[in-house]
Amino acid sequence: MFGHGAEVVGLDVIQMQVDVAKLRVKEYGLHAEMYWYEGKQFPFSDNTFDAIYTSDVLGHVENVPFWLDEIHRVLRPGGVVAMFAESKLGKHATFRNWLLKNGINTDPHAEYHISLYSKQELKELVLGADFDIEEMYSSVWAKFFVHPDELYPALQRSNSLKLVPFKWANAALYWLKKKTHP
Repeated sequence: MFGHGAEVVGLDVIQMQVDVAKLRVKEYGLHAEMYWYEGKQFPFSDNTFDAIYTSDVLGHVENVPFWLDEIHRVLRPGGVVAMFAESKLGKHATFRNWLLKNGINTDPHAEYHISLYSKQELKELVLGADFDIEEMYSSVWAKFFVHPDELYPALQRSNSLKLVPFKWANAALYWLKKKTHP
């Protein structure tokens, strides 16, 4: 996306993920550096990055306040963080709660989540780490369209008549995703 005009760095606590990322970077002819770290302090100096993107990490972090402080430490003043985080099923999770009440768990990684917060709790943690929040969205509804493969097994096993329209829509989206490999 940025070519050599941007320095792209990946960081993970799981060595296998780092190894896979290094292979993919090489396979696709991209320029990016991948690092393993011990899960504590990031291996970077203060004020290193202009932008940080983190997706589905927070739920796997043991000490979230420290992790947020580390992000703040390595982010340059005026830098931007885009964070996608798993959350507890709160009021904002209307669709997920409805599915759960109908026997469908939409979180295929639930057994690995150790740090789930409500939207309000997460907001307080982020503000407590000295970040400003410009926008905060709940986007679990998008999972139905973007990751039909994660919902497919549970939806197709369900015998609930209330779920029939969702089962059909999910089956069509699942087929489309398998066919097009987006």
